[in-house]
Amino acid sequence: MIVKVLSTTSLGHCSISYITDKLKEQLSSLWHCSNIFTIPEQERLADRLTTLTFADKVFFCSSGLEATEAAIKFIRRYFYSKGQAKRNRIITIEGGFHGRSIAAISAGGSEKSREGFAPLLSGFDKVPRNDIKALEKKISDETAAVFLEPIQSEGGVYPLDVEYLQKVRKITKAQGIILCFDEVQCGYGRIAACLVKDYIAEAITPGTHGSTYGGNPLAMTVGNAVLDIMLKEGFFDHVKRISKYLKEKLLPLAKEFPEMISEVRGEGLLMGIELATPVADKVISRSLDKGAEIGLTSISRSRVNKLKLDGIQFIVNLILKLCGLHKDKEVISAADAMRNMITLHRSEGTMLQQDLDMLSSILDLAETEISQIMTHRRNLFSLDIDRNKEELIREILTSSHSRVPLWQKARRYYRCNSRERSNKCLARESTIRDINRQLYWNLPDEEATTLAGMIVNEIERIPDEGEEFSMYGFRFKILKKDKNIITVVEVQVKT
Repeated sequence: MIVKVLSTTSLGHCSISYITDKLKEQLSSLWHCSNIFTIPEQERLADRLTTLTFADKVFFCSSGLEATEAAIKFIRRYFYSKGQAKRNRIITIEGGFHGRSIAAISAGGSEKSREGFAPLLSGFDKVPRNDIKALEKKISDETAAVFLEPIQSEGGVYPLDVEYLQKVRKITKAQGIILCFDEVQCGYGRIAACLVKDYIAEAITPGTHGSTYGGNPLAMTVGNAVLDIMLKEGFFDHVKRISKYLKEKLLPLAKEFPEMISEVRGEGLLMGIELATPVADKVISRSLDKGAEIGLTSISRSRVNKLKLDGIQFIVNLILKLCGLHKDKEVISAADAMRNMITLHRSEGTMLQQDLDMLSSILDLAETEISQIMTHRRNLFSLDIDRNKEELIREILTSSHSRVPLWQKARRYYRCNSRERSNKCLARESTIRDINRQLYWNLPDEEATTLAGMIVNEIERIPDEGEEFSMYGFRFKILKKDKNIITVVEVQVKT
């Protein structure tokens, strides 16, 4: 069964044992306590969040709605503490959604969400999305903040233009207005917290705001576990790859079936599919019969939140089928399916990191240049194995190379006979550089490192035992082979 997760969750439901194990561990200890006590996991999560973001302080809540309420209170309290109590108006964006409390529906929300709850709170001014002139016109001496969602999810999955957001930041900074982002649905980690700068936090003195369950040990333990997973190497690369896959599957639908699908838009894994109004309700109800829940916003937009390739392909095929659109069923490539499994194993911790990296590298070989994964032999360095072991280990660990050759001054791997103009060499172990140095020859070492490698590269095949051929002013004879490996070669200088 495919179930659409809430937009506020990042990793799905009971999908990662690491999180459930951490929660069970905390359940055997402390569940809840007064927030006047120090909670180690709370301090750890707050420290990590302030390190990763712009914020200096964190106030933990129990939900996104609580975070919205806290933000509104913090904004007004800040200007009150500065002796500017009349500066309390907050500009919001039409179509925004900030929760379902009286303050939240006063700040945003659809007409349907506000119906029957009048009178609403005053002090909120709404402007159209991406309209910078309307926003500038609405600003007054009483404006305290601009409060918006970078991506309006509930309002129809409308990403605000990057250029618009940059201009909003420039305007608010110039006029001393607080810029507040509601990222409950689109933000990093969906943490049910209010993150602020120090100068705002200073206005929130003890007793001015609080939360009964905000920051409790269970929630903080899970928060840290989620962050552990999201900060793992490769997590966001996977999100980008899946996001690209999702867009590649959804964007062509609007062009191919304009009579049913009006538009596809969104960012990352928060995508909206605008369906023709007559079929939207039908698609949603029929999707439930098929075991998939597709979110429906107030203006008939379908939201897709899914992290796995097979889930995305299932939903795309389902949408086409429910809309009565016929198209050959697409199959996920073996490489993409493999990448998805690697990501799952990475998050579960069921495979060694080096094995996961190796598998990922193999899948990327088709798009990888040799120079990206190998260092030219001229840039290699080696270490004398007779040196102090501690020094060797230190140099190897601090090296940028994944492998470091070791050598000994006594070159036991190199052998020549005593004949004046003929030499028998251990072909697979004798480096061309050493041969040239010892015998004052001038064999090329641009394309190969060993004598055997040079021979195979030149004749473009593996020679037979006893075979002879001439090149570079020398005559070569293959004396011994071990299966397909050249082991001994006789080399004569041509006269």
